[in-house]
Amino acid sequence: MLGLFASKSPASPSSTVSRLRAHTREALAFARQASLIHLDFGAVLPTETRAGDHVVVLLHGLFATAGVLRPLRKRIENETGAHTASFSYLPGPGVNRLGVDLASLVKRLPAETHLHLVGHSLGGVVARYFVQELGGDPRVRQTVSLG
Repeated sequence: MLGLFASKSPASPSSTVSRLRAHTREALAFARQASLIHLDFGAVLPTETRAGDHVVVLLHGLFATAGVLRPLRKRIENETGAHTASFSYLPGPGVNRLGVDLASLVKRLPAETHLHLVGHSLGGVVARYFVQELGGDPRVRQTVSLG
């Protein structure tokens, strides 16, 4: 059985260093998510939107919360000027129920805004289900699935 850092053939020091760096990045990403998961359990809605504004609705993956998306929300807002929205959901209720919950969130967003749905993993499936199976909302301009 091969160990975590072992390979079938002897590895060069540079490939070992590359693997160690990759594992370190993964561990740091996991730790960052763990530090954010307790945040933002309720709906996160934009403040002060106007007609024509863009709102990016971020949907997290399984076993996460809207809190893990906080750094991405801030970056989108700071670099694009778009507003963001999100909500947390627990695993278990199924994609249909989560699609209905997304529909409820979308209804709470101001009229005359352009919506962009961005989902990670399960969040991408929920966004697609909302648009394709539940009819979506005419304000949705695009959906993006990450992973």
